[in-house]
Amino acid sequence: MMRRNFTPYMFYADVYKEESFFDESGQEVKTWVKDRTIKVHYMPSRGEERLVGRIQNPRSYLIWTDDIAITHDDQIRDLRDSAGNIIEANPMNVISVKLFPRLGKVRHAELNCQVVLS
Repeated sequence: MMRRNFTPYMFYADVYKEESFFDESGQEVKTWVKDRTIKVHYMPSRGEERLVGRIQNPRSYLIWTDDIAITHDDQIRDLRDSAGNIIEANPMNVISVKLFPRLGKVRHAELNCQVVLS
């Protein structure tokens, strides 16, 4: 008897990669380019704290996905539900990536993402 592991992912997020090029004056310009859209689960892991008018600890999220090609250099944007309603519009940096193997294959990844302070 074969057992299947099915996890429905009800949320979506966009993965952005950083690309750099040189302009006419020779300066390096870095931009974020959308790479792909992934299906995710998420859970807020920490709310922001304010000390003396400025944000000390920004919001962070735990995100689970079956896309295991995400690295620390990527950025997650536009966390939204299946109807397209934006949950978190601010960009989030990937702080840590945990890969979970099962039966000799990596099945999913847990991302710790922190909202970028602008």
